[in-house]
Amino acid sequence: MNRTNIFLALVLSFFFISLGFPATGQSKLENEVVTIIDSLPLSVGGVSIDGVGYIYSADFDGKVYKINPLSKKAELFAEGFFVTSGNAIDAKGRLYQVDIGANTISRISRNGRIEIIADSLFSNPVGIAVNSKNELFVCNCAANTITKVSPEGKTSIFVKSGLFQCPNGIAIGPKGNLYVVSFNNNNLVKITPEGKASLFTQTPDRIGNGHLVIANNKMYVTGFHGHRIYEVWMDGTVSVLAGTGKRGQQDGLALSASFSYPNGIAFDASTKTLYINERHRAQRLSSIYPSKSSIRAIKLVGISDFIREEIESNGLENVLSLYRKLKKRPHFAKEDTEVEINTLGHEYLYVGKHEEASAVFGLNIETYPDRVRAYSFTGRSMFIGNKNKEAIKYYKKALELAPQNEMLKSRIKVLEASN
Repeated sequence: MNRTNIFLALVLSFFFISLGFPATGQSKLENEVVTIIDSLPLSVGGVSIDGVGYIYSADFDGKVYKINPLSKKAELFAEGFFVTSGNAIDAKGRLYQVDIGANTISRISRNGRIEIIADSLFSNPVGIAVNSKNELFVCNCAANTITKVSPEGKTSIFVKSGLFQCPNGIAIGPKGNLYVVSFNNNNLVKITPEGKASLFTQTPDRIGNGHLVIANNKMYVTGFHGHRIYEVWMDGTVSVLAGTGKRGQQDGLALSASFSYPNGIAFDASTKTLYINERHRAQRLSSIYPSKSSIRAIKLVGISDFIREEIESNGLENVLSLYRKLKKRPHFAKEDTEVEINTLGHEYLYVGKHEEASAVFGLNIETYPDRVRAYSFTGRSMFIGNKNKEAIKYYKKALELAPQNEMLKSRIKVLEASN
């Protein structure tokens, strides 16, 4: 079991209560907003989240804070920058931090060691995204360009477009396309891997978009001056996810909650939670009355919440039929729910509910019959539940999809030898 799964096993059953979200049985299955911490100093830059759930928030004043969403405590992670703006985390857990004041990009190790990796072709850089090749794409607010940084630190102008007006937020979407929002207009721009920019859609606010994140086959955009969070589908449809549009800091149901200049945004897929930083005032007023910032969380209701509620209320009999009905809803039909369903399956597995776990993992076989984990996780739950013959069947199906997987071969061999 890897570090992430151990972390999930220990905290998943306590996560939502710890953050202040109501238990599933008490909720009406609606998106909720809660405040994680409301006393961070100064203003807001980017927000990122690592593989074990820690949040990293830049304060726009040369520092980066690390926040534990369970204890709701923050600690200084890195400092010594001029103006910390956007950030992103790569597959190895390293944080890339943009310094808009110094026109540099730094890489910060897990233990906080800072290394400047690029310092040319930047002009007031803000947002940053990193792909699987460790290539970086950085928004230049002052030049209306996107700079590409190679893994070796070599920089080049990737795209320049009149569609940008201070490009601010950037994220990598399906097929390697980039999506960019600007601070001074409401354009959401799509950029192909070849560097061709086109207008994808527009948000309701005329100006003032902050950052964006892509998850569940859609985008979530912070409306900095609109005090709202927007949900953007991959067909260009835009809707309000959270916020009344009136500045404030009221928690509660998403559409009744209020925000104050929301800026950075990140998504934790394991808990279906968006994290947003926001500042309490439009600008720093003085050293006596400095601005403060907050971390807010939006717990997104997903298909697994309905499945969990059905299991807890009525057992397993109608779970598959409910799942099929839910996947026909436009909202869930568009989403890739594999990770979400697997997370729920592990939640049951870790508390010894093997039948429930097997039933939940099996739902992914219904929708994703060509994915290895749909079968390997089902096989694992069967094995833990002492159903070795069924476990072998599912492991063998997983091996058909991944014939070079030595771990699957080993498990099948051990199980067959014990029968």
